[in-house]
Amino acid sequence: MILLVMNKHITVVLFIFFVCLLSLVAGEQEIIPLSDSIYREIDSLYIMEGKALPSGARPWTRGEAKEILTSLRASDRFVESRKNYLLSLLVDDEEGFNYSYDIVLTPKAIFQTGDSYATSMAVLPSDLEEDPINIAATINHGNLLTGFANLNIGAKDGDVEDHAKYGTNGYYKMSKRYEHAIGTNVPYFMNDGVAMDFPNRAYVTLGNSFARFTVGRDRLSWGNGEMGNLILGDTLPYHDYFTLTYRAGNKFKYQLLTSFFTHPNNYNLAEVESGSAANDYDRRPTNGIRFMLGHRFEFTFMQGRLSVALNEAVMYQSKSGDVDYRVLNPLLFMHNFYIAGNANSLASIEINYAKDKNVSYYMQLAIDDLAVGEAKAPEDGASADGYAVVLGRKQTRAEMDGYRYNSFELVYTSPFMYHRANGKSTDNDQALYYVSTIRISNGGSVDNVSRYLSYSFGSDALVAQYKMGYRRFEGLSYEGSILLMAHGVIDKYSKTYYYGSTYDNGSTPGFLCKTNPFDTSETGEIEYSVIAGLKVEKPINERLTVNGSVFVLGATNYKNVKDETGFDIQLAGGARYVF
Repeated sequence: MILLVMNKHITVVLFIFFVCLLSLVAGEQEIIPLSDSIYREIDSLYIMEGKALPSGARPWTRGEAKEILTSLRASDRFVESRKNYLLSLLVDDEEGFNYSYDIVLTPKAIFQTGDSYATSMAVLPSDLEEDPINIAATINHGNLLTGFANLNIGAKDGDVEDHAKYGTNGYYKMSKRYEHAIGTNVPYFMNDGVAMDFPNRAYVTLGNSFARFTVGRDRLSWGNGEMGNLILGDTLPYHDYFTLTYRAGNKFKYQLLTSFFTHPNNYNLAEVESGSAANDYDRRPTNGIRFMLGHRFEFTFMQGRLSVALNEAVMYQSKSGDVDYRVLNPLLFMHNFYIAGNANSLASIEINYAKDKNVSYYMQLAIDDLAVGEAKAPEDGASADGYAVVLGRKQTRAEMDGYRYNSFELVYTSPFMYHRANGKSTDNDQALYYVSTIRISNGGSVDNVSRYLSYSFGSDALVAQYKMGYRRFEGLSYEGSILLMAHGVIDKYSKTYYYGSTYDNGSTPGFLCKTNPFDTSETGEIEYSVIAGLKVEKPINERLTVNGSVFVLGATNYKNVKDETGFDIQLAGGARYVF
């Protein structure tokens, strides 16, 4: 009892100390959403000045964005002018307690020609996930505390199976907005009505210029990749998360991130009682615990020309809901050596180097499971290796009324990257894959949207993408792109076990996999696909912006079926109006 009281007192003292520490220096705590163009703008300024890209742990707060801009010493008149303009957007003159609200309309529509409407494509260029109506409220207490919540009104998702070919129970969904030749994000137009999954952004953050604590719901990303990142991309509509962040200027940044998900028992049909109707799904109690916990360390060297980020992440789950707190240790070998039955651990390194002005090079290397000094596949007790690599180059050059840019990115993910074998069990509960699911309420029923956390195409893929464009600040902007992808048969919920079980055929997966060695019924050809298109955007005035795009999608060995072909043309248009 005495020890318990002492622990409570220590907790209170630490909390008071933390709050006092935060109040020493003020910093704007409002979080800038990942969709905001300011990230693209700031990245471009850093490339023009020959600096490594700024912090990849995103989203940032307004205060952090101001510091990142302020620390950029502009040697070019264009960069200086644009930097000052962006700083003016981030200035908040109100002091003390204040509140504000915003209303933004973003209607979108697409027209598609293909029979399948690309619902099985691993990459969808036309995004209809953004809700057409967003009403947001923000409360600030000085520069120390910010609370935010939005009311997002969007179209009901419906129940269309996504690219997880082998996770064919009825609860893995893709938005019904893509099911028809004409699709829209506006409720009741070619869809089933209004989705009830609001808010998709809400948070409370407490902090200052060098430390902050945030709890809420938002889109998150770790890294500066164009198509995603090896540990955490912005594939999910939102994360339910908390973060603890510490910054020492632009030289060092640390972030602890924990994001919570639904345990697989709650959407695996094998766990659902016999005879349970789909419309009872939202009334069943959930059980178990599943979360991703990650540590990210960012360093900057060589007067800002070189940046290095070290990431360590673990996907942890427990059917009983118990947590082994050793998972908090930011050391990869601790996770694998002690609690492999509950956790799938990943580690990655990111390097970004600006050799000259206007050009930036970057790479990411991640390891999921790699045999070193132990049994190697296909020896008994070994598991299939999982690793991935990203190589990229970005170039940006100023023009009179904007800037031109281009980028090239190459991504390879091995067949069993993001998958985890656990013993020789066939229990689906033990499939510790780096795939997560969020619940979306659809008016009396619940759908579970399942996504890789890194890239939409996930594992077993070789992908190259080239982009080029011209960003005008007041005129017509455009971007052309082409994506080439080769994808094996391994998908989100492909089976995997340790070798030596009764489930493997003794073979190892190749560079790309045609037959799953742990499930020979999962076999096929390598799917080859191409996506090419053009996007345009034009501001009409300070409140209204219109946009449009056209994309051509084609595939051979479509869905990994020999000689099957897929083809689609997607025309999309939309607008953004800020009240």
